[in-house]
Amino acid sequence: MWETIGSVLNGTNVMVILGFIIIALVLLAILIKHGYIRIQTKALKIGDASEIERTIVQQQIDQAHLYIMALENKILKLQPDTGDSYFAKWALERVFDEVVQWITFNNISNDNAYVHVKQMKMCSLVYSLNPGDAFKTPEFRKRVDNWVAELISMLIDIRKLYSKKGVQHEFKED
Repeated sequence: MWETIGSVLNGTNVMVILGFIIIALVLLAILIKHGYIRIQTKALKIGDASEIERTIVQQQIDQAHLYIMALENKILKLQPDTGDSYFAKWALERVFDEVVQWITFNNISNDNAYVHVKQMKMCSLVYSLNPGDAFKTPEFRKRVDNWVAELISMLIDIRKLYSKKGVQHEFKED
């Protein structure tokens, strides 16, 4: 037996064996990366669903940031003569921080009661920053409610999209 092992290791078969080992390791890494294989020991977790969850949270945060910062121009169009872009940007950063908390707690729902509570919370946050009179109108409140509902819907769509195994891209027609 030892002579056979020695002859295999001394011959040209070493490269073939190393090639098979490398291919097996790459295949194992791909299967773990896609979540088909999970290895869990006392000290190590590999291929856990946390990687998928981390991707979902990161995508939700990125989308929320893009959406909220895109609102700056819409808000400034309401009061073009003030030119107070620093206040608007600061207020939007506070709003973004609040949305990150929603994402972190991971209990976002499309339920009417949940959306209504978040709309009230967001209006309360905006009004606590003492904005100008143009931002205290019922029309602005309705805009904030619409923006919050739209943002919650987008965050739920991202969770649905990335929760599907094997789905890389999904396109919706408007």
